[in-house]
Amino acid sequence: MSSPVDTVSPRLRSVSSADSESEDVTSRSLDAHGRSRHSLHEDELEQEAHGTPTQGHSKSHHHIHHHNGGGKGSLLAKDAVLASASSSRNASGNLRYTQFEQLLEKEVVDLDQLRKLSWGGVPTKHRPTVWRLLLACDLSTVSDENLHIVEADSYWCLTKLLDDIQDHYTFAQPGLQRMVQRMEELVHRCDAELFEHIVERENVQFVQFAFRWMNCLLMRELPLDGIVRIWDTYLCEDSGFESFHVYVCAAILMTFGEKLKTLEFQDLVLFLQSLPTKDWVENEIEPLLSRAFILQTYFADAPSHLTSQAPQ
Repeated sequence: MSSPVDTVSPRLRSVSSADSESEDVTSRSLDAHGRSRHSLHEDELEQEAHGTPTQGHSKSHHHIHHHNGGGKGSLLAKDAVLASASSSRNASGNLRYTQFEQLLEKEVVDLDQLRKLSWGGVPTKHRPTVWRLLLACDLSTVSDENLHIVEADSYWCLTKLLDDIQDHYTFAQPGLQRMVQRMEELVHRCDAELFEHIVERENVQFVQFAFRWMNCLLMRELPLDGIVRIWDTYLCEDSGFESFHVYVCAAILMTFGEKLKTLEFQDLVLFLQSLPTKDWVENEIEPLLSRAFILQTYFADAPSHLTSQAPQ
């Protein structure tokens, strides 16, 4: 059966505004169709129900109905996709939450299983406990009083975290220099065109921007939520803050590779020292970690490809 709009359109093209009978049919058809559309304003519904619209006015309404119908269909489709994605994320999040609950409730926690589960992120509620376990904090050496003091707990975790990167903050900072050099070699091998543009064409040295990335562990480049998410993964890796961090920094640089290749010296330095990453959310962090993991897979077991590997 044809819609009211299909009935109205040919009538409007064949009658004149002086034909009162045709106008009356048009008015009734538009009125019925208008009541089936929630997008019409109340004043338009009232005009159609009680008055006789002109020929031009009817055509205008026909155009509005057709346009809004397509727009609403598109919006409904997008809403359905977003709702489906949100539902999937919620289901996945609930499953991970349950897995953490079950693992942490055990009398003896399997640290290998905990590392595998935590690599993809730790729920906020469980993060304090999980981080202490992954950092191998010996809580038996801490008094009961200090266990309830946030400052003492934070200091202990930070101490364990810094154990693998002590030479980053000693005289001449040899650890940081080693990491910057490894990152430079990594980018040179993975994206030679980007490396040549930065170093050879524009004469920008990696130490001018990457030193801060290593020194502050990207805390000045990423939001706190993003940093915490990345550290979840670092704690699950052997020497994550020493080794895996280099792959993450290289992945960040190559993420903006196409943009960087179009910039000259001044704009290039400014961009690298102020990356547009401060508003990144988990949807940007996850692909970054995936790319870093791929780089690690390629090079971690082939130390001869990078001359400045971390000491074993």
